[in-house]
This record gives sequence, C-alpha cells and structure tokens, in this order.
Amino acid sequence: MRKLFFTTLIAAVCSASAFAEYKMYLMGDTSFCRPADGFSINIGGDNIKISGNGEEASFTKAAVDGVKFLKPLVIDFSDLAASKNSPDGVTVDVVNSDVTVTFAEDFGVNHYDVIVTGKSDNGSLTIKQSSKLTLTLDNLSLSAKGKPAINIVNSKNINVELIGENKIGCSENNSEFNAAIYSEASLIFNTESDGNLSVKSNTHGIRSKEGISLSNAQIAINADKDGVRANDYFILNSGSLDIEALGDGIDANKSYIIINGGNLSYKNSSTSVDVKALKCDSDLTVNGGNISLTLNGTDNKGFSTGKYEVNEATADSAFGNVIVNDGFIEVFMNGIMEDSDTSSCSAFKADGDILIYGGELNIESGEKNHRAKGLNADGDVKIYDAIINIEQNGNACRNIASENNIYIEGGKLDLYTTGGLVNEGDVLNESSASCIKADNGIFVSGTPEIILYSESVKGKGMNADSSIVINGGKIDCTIFGTGAKGLSCGYELGGEIVIDGANTIVKVNIFGGGLYKYEGDDSKAAGIKSDGNVAIRNGSVNIKSSDELGSDKTFKQIRGISAGKDVTISGGFTDIYLESNGAEEDGVDKTYAIKADGNIKFKPESLKYECPDSYINDNAWLKADGKVETLD
Repeated sequence: MRKLFFTTLIAAVCSASAFAEYKMYLMGDTSFCRPADGFSINIGGDNIKISGNGEEASFTKAAVDGVKFLKPLVIDFSDLAASKNSPDGVTVDVVNSDVTVTFAEDFGVNHYDVIVTGKSDNGSLTIKQSSKLTLTLDNLSLSAKGKPAINIVNSKNINVELIGENKIGCSENNSEFNAAIYSEASLIFNTESDGNLSVKSNTHGIRSKEGISLSNAQIAINADKDGVRANDYFILNSGSLDIEALGDGIDANKSYIIINGGNLSYKNSSTSVDVKALKCDSDLTVNGGNISLTLNGTDNKGFSTGKYEVNEATADSAFGNVIVNDGFIEVFMNGIMEDSDTSSCSAFKADGDILIYGGELNIESGEKNHRAKGLNADGDVKIYDAIINIEQNGNACRNIASENNIYIEGGKLDLYTTGGLVNEGDVLNESSASCIKADNGIFVSGTPEIILYSESVKGKGMNADSSIVINGGKIDCTIFGTGAKGLSCGYELGGEIVIDGANTIVKVNIFGGGLYKYEGDDSKAAGIKSDGNVAIRNGSVNIKSSDELGSDKTFKQIRGISAGKDVTISGGFTDIYLESNGAEEDGVDKTYAIKADGNIKFKPESLKYECPDSYINDNAWLKADGKVETLD
C-alpha cells in the first residue's frame, strides 16, 4: 500500500504544474508544506528529501501517510459568502459576522493554511482544529463584542503570519475566553514579511493556555488587563512587542520567560496596583534585545519571578531566578508610594537569585516613589559583568538589595540614592537609604568599578547585616547626610569588614554630614563602620571629610573608621583626613580618625591620619576602649 502511495506521489509531482494555486501537504507525523509548483523530490531508501525555494526538508517514509494538494482556506470578512469554499474535511459556518471553522478529526494535514482578511466591526473567528495550523492575518481589521475576536479551540501549535496592517480588538468581553486573541494551543508568531498587528482589548490582549513565541513580528497591545498571558512559556526572539496595559505586561504563569532579542516595551497607568511588566514563577532570562519598562503605579515590579513546582509527586519546589546575559534594559518607576506604605516598587524582583552576566541596566525612580529598589532578590544577587546605572530619589530606597548575599565580581556600577528616612513606627528603627544592602554579606572581588553616592540622612553606601569582604576592584563612595556611613555592617551574624587585595582601592568621601541627633539617636557619620571587627590587610583605603561642596550642614563627631570590636591595619595603605566645622555645646568636637570599642592595632607605615579641626589633641585621634598599639 505504501509503495502505491509513493508511486502516486511521484506522478503527482510530475504533474505539479497543474496545481499552481495549490500547496502540497504531507500527511502523517510531519509538518511540511510547499507551493505545488516550486519543489523537487528525491526518494531513496527509507528517506524522502524535498527541496524548493531555497529550503530543504527530510522525512522518513514511515512518517508520511499520504500527500494532499490543497488550496489555502481564505476567510474574507468583507465577503463572507466566498469564505465557504473549503476543502473536504473543513466546514465553515457563518452566523452574521461570526465565523466558525471546524476541521474533521481525520483531516490529517499539519500546518494547513488559513488566511484571514477583510474587515468587520462586530465579528469573530473561531477555529476548531486538532492538528497544527498556519494562520495568516492579511490586512485584517476585526473587532468583537462579548467574545474574543479570534478563538483557537482544541488545536496544536499555531503558526501565525502577519501581512500588512492588522487590527484585532474586543470589547465587553467577560467570557471565559478572556482575550482579544485566545488560544488553547501555543501561538508561534513568525513573520517573514513586514506585517504588523495591533490589539486593543477590554480584558487581556493575547492569551494562550500553552506558550507564546515571537520572531520578527511587530505587535502593539493596549489592554485593560494583561497584555500577554501564557501558561507554558513566553519567548521573544526578534521583532518588537509594545504593551500598554493596566495589568501585567507579560504573565507566563508558572513557567518561564526568555528574551533572546528584539524590542520590548511596557507602560502601565497610575491606577495599576501590584502589577508586573514581566512575570513568571520560573526563570526569567534576558539574552539580548532592548527592553524599556515604565511603571507608573504603586507596588509595581519590572521583572518578577516566583516559586514553582519541580516535582509534582513530592511537591518539591524551587524559586525563579532573573538572569541577564546581555541586552539593553531600562526601567522607570514613576509611581507614588507613601511613607506609610509597607510595600514597595522594584525594577527587578526575584524570589530566587538575580544573576547578571552582561548587558546594560539603567534604572530610575521618582522622588515620591519611597522604599523603591533597583535589584531586589530574596536569594543572592550576583554581578559578574555589566554596566549598571541606578538612580533613586525617594525616601529609604535601595539600589541593590538581597535577603541573603550580594556578590560583585566585575562590571561598572554607578549607584545613587537620595531622600530622607521612612519611620517604621519607632523613631529608633527608621529605614534609611542604601546603595547596596544585604541581609547577610557583601563580597567584592575581581575588577569591578563601583561608584556609590548616598545623599540621605543616615544613608549608607554598602550596608550588610553580616560581613563586607572586599578582595578587589575600585570603590568610590560619597555620603552626604548626617549620620551617614560609607561601608557599614552589623554583628548579629558575626559581621566584620575586611579589605584585602593588592589592587583594591576604597575611597569614602564624607560631605555635609556628621552627627545625627534625634530623640536619643546620636548616630555619627563614618567612612567605615562595623559593629564587629575592621581588618585592612592590603590595598588602598582613603577616607576624607570636607565641606568643599559648600554644605550648610554642621560636621560633628565624625568617624573615619568605627568598630564595635577591634580595628587592625596590617598592610596596604590607609589615609584618613577629617575636617569638621562645628562643636558640641561643651566646646568639644569629638572627631576621631579611628574609634574602637576594642583594640586598635596598626603598622605605622600603613596608616596616615589627621583631624585638624577636632577639639581633641592629635594623640587622641585614635580612640580605643582597649589598647592602641603598633604592629611590627
């Protein structure tokens, strides 16, 4: 029987010129079709090779059950009467301007072509198909009321081609098929022409119960809910996707998002609350492309990952990571977050880790966007290489934040925070700004170049609840605010600050700040502040305070290095020069180059210090509750 089929196939090919308006479709476990007048075929052994139009495909004989020469089905909403001319096995039903195309179960053709064109202001297209399909939108203008404009039911993957300008919309759609384009199958947009698609919806824009991928497509979406929703995955390879929505931009549910290239933009409204530009529970990966996100609402997130199940039987789960390998990303957070709000906006929010391997990131937040965070991970933040620029102007903002550790091994970081304090209900437990904040440790190595600028009362350049360990790179930190700290760590988790590495350079500039005194809180400005130990073993450390910026703020009780335990300077070179311009009421400005609750140990050739305006003598510029002693 199969021998007879191949004999028939060869005969059909020999007379293909009679089928110039047709396409050849191989039936069976294949997904191949070609214009009937533009191919050649070679049958040898167990394989079939078909070539034409510069392309070639090979199949095993066992995968091919037959061949059909069919005209594509054309649905013209400007002439629906002509749309009923369909091949055997395909039924077209038209009720008013609602069209339903039903394929028989035994139709057997993969990637059969359905071309939709014309215009209707109150029409819809429903396709019921159990095989793969190629859907071409050719200068289509279609709007529906109370239902999707396009609804794909019980199908496998749908290849979507765009020709010319296409407009799809829906209004008053409160049905279970809640999108202008709704599909139970994966939607694969792959356009070889310069076609485009615009979608306007009172609900979601484009929705698939499986996955969505875009290659070369030019798509613009305006939606009252989410722009794009997919249950299985979302992939952008190339082309452009512009979304303006009140809800999420792209929601891939419990699955993943991959951006390989192309241009992606998202913008929401000031009324958008707790929405995400890109959202998935699994990993969100950027390999390239240009991404621009504008968040105008409250508690908004740019990139957001969650928690997903990895083993249904054992209920094991994992947390999604945000991974940036390359590309250009900009995020603008313009929403208003009040001081009393407990939530916050984040450009990047990962329930897992944030991993930055390359690319360029530019993040900005407005002066009324309090508590905003640039990179915000429940797990680790790891930066291997990238250009990262973050500027945040609201109160108590954090450029980079982690509930665990932050690792910086390369790249160029320019981080800026400004604004005041946010009261957390206790004036002694106020939340302040930090350029880099880790609930555990901060670890810097390699050759990163880091610029930190914190213009905030009690603001901090680097702030870790545990240790700060710097083994390489260049850090240039400027703090501008009373009670501010350059590098600061706690001690509850055994914290200490360690500076090592021959090529390590750490600079801290203290401008316009000194003593912060408010209802029993007398925080002092300090270049380096540790609740535990401070150990400088190698590298160059320079700490300076001055009023050369023309500040009208009073410098009082400044600390170059301050430790709750010991300060040890055993190598490298540390230079501390502290100017002060004010005195306490008792006439004593207690500014110290180094202040330790424990001991101070140093090599004389590794330390230079001067506090010219301090109201204590130079012998007391090093102050220890324990001993001050030199090392050999």
